[in-house]
Amino acid sequence: GAVVPTFAYASTIKDAERLRDAMVEDGVRTAVIHSLLSKKDRDQAFADYRAGRIDVLSSVDMLCEGVDITKTRSLLCLKETTSRAEWIQINGRGARAHSE
Repeated sequence: GAVVPTFAYASTIKDAERLRDAMVEDGVRTAVIHSLLSKKDRDQAFADYRAGRIDVLSSVDMLCEGVDITKTRSLLCLKETTSRAEWIQINGRGARAHSE
């Protein structure tokens, strides 16, 4: 089926990169964002996601707060989440009004 715009959450940067690699191998246009990337590279990944050039953004924490991309239709949480506040933030990314 068709891939919908998705935020994917992983436990570590290495896990986020592995997830990206596995999805790309399966033909899913995926990018990873994390704190070790330059701001320019992170901004480019967000721009590509917004423009539909990639379908999935894989990350650890960079998609939890301060991200307001309303085109996201799916959340994939592959990390242990022990904080109620973090769980609310993760789910809030997918609960935005879909206006994009």
